[in-house]
Amino acid sequence: MSFEIIIKTFLPAIFIVSIIFYLVFWRKSTKSELNLKKGDDTLGRNIIRKIGYTVLFIVSIFVVAFIKDFISISIHNYNYEKDKDNIMNKVSDSINDTLPKKIDAMTEVFTTYYVNDKFVYKYRLDIYKSDIENSQIDSLSKNIKTNLLSSQCTENYKDRVFYKYTIRILHKYYDKEMKHLMSIPFSYSECE
Repeated sequence: MSFEIIIKTFLPAIFIVSIIFYLVFWRKSTKSELNLKKGDDTLGRNIIRKIGYTVLFIVSIFVVAFIKDFISISIHNYNYEKDKDNIMNKVSDSINDTLPKKIDAMTEVFTTYYVNDKFVYKYRLDIYKSDIENSQIDSLSKNIKTNLLSSQCTENYKDRVFYKYTIRILHKYYDKEMKHLMSIPFSYSECE
């Protein structure tokens, strides 16, 4: 049984129990008032008890309504996250069906995956890490980031699924021997 079904049946039960509780104690205090004389101290306590039961009943209605709304929002957020994960995994699977793929003379994208609100592209460059210096890697990284921003931050970037779901993108680059060269983060918030 799902959490949502349990909540939808449990909350009305709480509400019904609170109504029964209210009616039983209201009736009980009314019966005992009939047996009292004016001026008896118990009469005042019974009236205060009635007011207390009324306040308790009204508060229970608001508590049940608040809990129902809170749980409804929580369920919606849970479903949203689950949907987002499913969509992003499908996007990754769809891209991976077309890989590996050469995107220029030196670069091949060979896989993608989605994890923790991050979509990762993995690239292999046609170079050896031992053949280049760190300053060249830094320069290459800056060039790639500039090209990435100009290609992704177009007029319609807000229509993209990564923007809609606020997904961070990470581009990881490796050499021919699969030694890590650099990672370039990107988010569509950089386009704004």
